[in-house]
Amino acid sequence: MLFTSPITCFFLFSSMICLI
Repeated sequence: MLFTSPITCFFLFSSMICLI
């Protein structure tokens, strides 16, 4: 799924950092 995509993973990680 989306989580399998490295780009999506990076995007999610960046979003978490942004929220923090």
